[in-house]
Amino acid sequence: MIDFSMKELSELIKDLNIVTHIKCVLYDENFKPLYHYEMERSGFCSIIRSNPEYYERCIASDMQGFKKCTESGGACTYKCHMGLYETLTPIKSGGLTIGFILVGQRIGASDYEKIKKNIESFPEKDKREALYRELERVRTVTDEEIESMSRLVKICTSYIEMKKLVSRRDAPTKQLVEEYIAENIRYKIDIEALSRAFGMSKSSLYSFSVKNFGMGISEYVMKMRLEKAAELLLSEDLTVSEISSLVGIYDTNYFVKLFRKKYGLSPKKWKNTQK
Repeated sequence: MIDFSMKELSELIKDLNIVTHIKCVLYDENFKPLYHYEMERSGFCSIIRSNPEYYERCIASDMQGFKKCTESGGACTYKCHMGLYETLTPIKSGGLTIGFILVGQRIGASDYEKIKKNIESFPEKDKREALYRELERVRTVTDEEIESMSRLVKICTSYIEMKKLVSRRDAPTKQLVEEYIAENIRYKIDIEALSRAFGMSKSSLYSFSVKNFGMGISEYVMKMRLEKAAELLLSEDLTVSEISSLVGIYDTNYFVKLFRKKYGLSPKKWKNTQK
């Protein structure tokens, strides 16, 4: 379990936001946003994410950056699928990553025309003009500025670690694994990243899962996805396609096949039997 001293952390994120004039976001170790000073997403990103296909591309970009940062153990700067820069810096405790600070989004000095071309391919023609206007509001930065921002954020994460503004509370590993999977159920759960997060080899994680959950870790992740899907079917007025995406299975036909195998019926028919 992770404890966040939100009063001090929110002040620090606010200061970073004011100094850099770029959105800064505090995330937990599962890449769940906890705080950002400007409470609304940038207009450019909001429009992009209004399209379901492009929303999934945004999520994939975020997860790739998250994975890159986790694997490297240090700050990493990457481009999203539209060509905007973002920088992730890990917050650590005892060698383990327990949170992140993201600085973004911004445009590299030579990338403006490339991003305009990416906008041309956006499928909703009526929103392209709005995207061009919002692009003008995104800050353009030099390579030197990007490096300086990265160093500044690294100083802030060192301060956070020194002051223990984010700390890990001891809890049973079984509980921590369950929470990690539950909080990331809509994303691809990388077994290698999961192994590193809990200080186990992949073979040790598999053995741990069999001992504690009665099955291998990949099988357990899928079990949790399907149980969450059943919960959503009963509690939310969502389509089967929407539910499959919310539990991290992006092929709806494959999701229906897995659901029928576990529950004996298609999602819709199973839902009707529960009334």
